Amino acid sequence: MRPFLVALVLLLVPGPAQATTALRLGPRDLAARARAIVEGRVISTDSERTPDGKRIFTRVRIRVDEVWKGSPGREVEVVLPGGVVGDYVQIVQGMPRFGEDESVLVFLEDAPASTAYRVVGLAQGKFTVVEVPEQGKFAVPNLEGLLLVDPRSRAPVAPAIEVPTPLHQLRRQILAPEVE
Repeated sequence: MRPFLVALVLLLVPGPAQATTALRLGPRDLAARARAIVEGRVISTDSERTPDGKRIFTRVRIRVDEVWKGSPGREVEVVLPGGVVGDYVQIVQGMPRFGEDESVLVFLEDAPASTAYRVVGLAQGKFTVVEVPEQGKFAVPNLEGLLLVDPRSRAPVAPAIEVPTPLHQLRRQILAPEVE
């Protein structure tokens, strides 16, 4: 093949998708899998390399303001793959992103071989909490980099929560007994 044709073919062939695929979890699914559910504020985010130097992970410390489930204590640590160390950046698609001083609602499960937690359902298990004057608090999802599929058919589906949702409504949905 001529070099021009090779270059043209490479330009026309789509590149790899920039998303992680995960099963869609609704609020009750997230809650059922969570060991703890907390509302709080991010105190710090610190990234470091793994001992072998090949990967980066980030530790997020959250001051707990309200516990919805479990007994996590006054502060929790969440561990996530990816982060920034010096000039090196490692991005893991579908992982939740945390900013210092951000108000959050997180669904947490135990991280393997650690005293820290990880977020249930990747980015599905983390919401930014925003207070709107005279309207209350809202849970805002950010599912960037996450492709969700139906648990049964494995077909792509819309997120269970796509738009800001009143926090009291989400809490009621999660904590109310299921009616059959």
